[in-house]
Amino acid sequence: MDNEWTNSRRNFVKTLILSGVSLQLPWIQSCSQKVQDIPVPDNIEPLSLNSFLTIYSVMDILFPDDGNGPGAKQLKSDHYFLWTVNDPNFDPDTRSFLLNKLEKLNKESLRIYGDNFHDLSRAQQEDYIAELSETDWSKGWLSRLLTLIFESLFVDPQYNVNPDTIGWKWLNHFPGYPRPTTQQLYPTILNKKHEV
Repeated sequence: MDNEWTNSRRNFVKTLILSGVSLQLPWIQSCSQKVQDIPVPDNIEPLSLNSFLTIYSVMDILFPDDGNGPGAKQLKSDHYFLWTVNDPNFDPDTRSFLLNKLEKLNKESLRIYGDNFHDLSRAQQEDYIAELSETDWSKGWLSRLLTLIFESLFVDPQYNVNPDTIGWKWLNHFPGYPRPTTQQLYPTILNKKHEV
């Protein structure tokens, strides 16, 4: 009888452990795929990979795809962020502001959660952004990111943003015609000599 009870209890514990592990596999797999599923451009300078993944995640929190229109991911607002901070004519103080606050967000995430922002669960990311929106140092930063996201709704797809004009379609926006040629895109157009 004791032997039977021991075997039964042992089988019960094994079953519990295997069930617990198997229930966690989808969660573990989704965490490991999360970063792998983020499309990273070939050149993300001046950002580190961690900073790029963070800006991608923050923009997705600020402007998610809620089924009502494109989100920051679909608009490729992260690409627009990179394009903007790499623009040689972009205000250097604003560039520093955007990059420094991004770095601060990463440091604060490590301090508070012990993990990079992009590695947090979606609920933790949303809670953290909600908390940040109440702090003095982040209000202007989050506002500037929203401005960049809104701008990406209108950017010509030739800039590798707003693919297939999804932002235009959603807003029922009609761009000026004719659309710019490659030679007429910013900043190339600045180098052209204009006749008066």
